[in-house]
Amino acid sequence: VSVATTATADSSVGADTPDRDDPAGSRGYLDVVGEPIQQRLAHMFEEGEHIRMKYLCARVEGLDVVQGVFFFGKEHLYVVDAITMLSTGEVADLESVPADSKPEIIPIQEHRSTKAMEPTGYSVKCHKFLYSDIVDLHKRRYLLMDIALELFAGDGRNHFIAFRKGERNRVHERLLKICRVLLETSDSKISGMKRDGEVEASSGIIRGLFGDKTLTQKWERGEMTNFQYLMCLNTLAGRSYNDLMQYPIFPWVVKDFDSNELDFTNPDTFRDLSKPMGAQTPDRLKQFVSNSKIGKTRRDKTLQRIITERTIVRP
Repeated sequence: VSVATTATADSSVGADTPDRDDPAGSRGYLDVVGEPIQQRLAHMFEEGEHIRMKYLCARVEGLDVVQGVFFFGKEHLYVVDAITMLSTGEVADLESVPADSKPEIIPIQEHRSTKAMEPTGYSVKCHKFLYSDIVDLHKRRYLLMDIALELFAGDGRNHFIAFRKGERNRVHERLLKICRVLLETSDSKISGMKRDGEVEASSGIIRGLFGDKTLTQKWERGEMTNFQYLMCLNTLAGRSYNDLMQYPIFPWVVKDFDSNELDFTNPDTFRDLSKPMGAQTPDRLKQFVSNSKIGKTRRDKTLQRIITERTIVRP
């Protein structure tokens, strides 16, 4: 079953369609294959919604990668899990599409599913955002490729979404045009990283990064906690809770793990920040020096072998 009386003849993935009246009540630029998925989407989208663009995507959350479709509506964007798009641009239930016909979004990684996406059954789930609720947006790398975006909502939700190569930047540009709050303040704030309500938000959005106070100055003046400051630095560095390859990191400061109560006035409570992690104790320093010598010896032998081989083959 294919519906959408307003769809254009060229229903290519990610193509724009002009706004137009829709007296038939169809849902804009949306061709759907199969009655069940058509009904599900009808209940997920806002009443009278008109889909203007759609992109194949994969929502990344830790080890789970869930294929879906990213929809641009009139006032909302939708990320719908467990559906896909055919080469014709039609939307279909991912479970109904043969394995050899499913489009690849991240070709170098075998598709991994959440528990709800295991072979026993697929779960079609919609994540809906008002454009006005999107407060921050960052380009991200995923699997060492510049193909992902991470968006943050005012209610603390955030999603890490990968796209097919070449499409991430187009989605990013369109979001900046639609979400005025991003365009107006994109250079003056960075996000906290609350993950779907699981992390205490406190002050989620840190404004004025390039204003009269820098991020570091705010931290020094006690206007933000250590946790907030470090999470802002992690965000700026491209780290995210949603990507285990780029998970947020924190410095190792304390070395006393035996006392029931830490004495912050005692210098022995803290590690020596003037030395690297490999030189914190005499034993670690000895091992570090030994490993360095072994590595140097191996490199010297390898270099000598290469020089010898090149000398031998030289005419």
